[in-house]
Amino acid sequence: MPGHRQMILSTSKEPLPNIMRDFKKFTFNELVKMIERMNESRKESIFYLFSEVADNL
Repeated sequence: MPGHRQMILSTSKEPLPNIMRDFKKFTFNELVKMIERMNESRKESIFYLFSEVADNL
């Protein structure tokens, strides 16, 4: 899978859930920026699906 990544993390200062939260927030924001820059015909559908998922979390 080209979009699949695995990480091994360790921390002694910051709690691991905080690191994961920040990483997910950063990658999501970068993904949104990338989609906005692309000439993607399904852009509105993608953002609609994002909002639907977020509303159901």
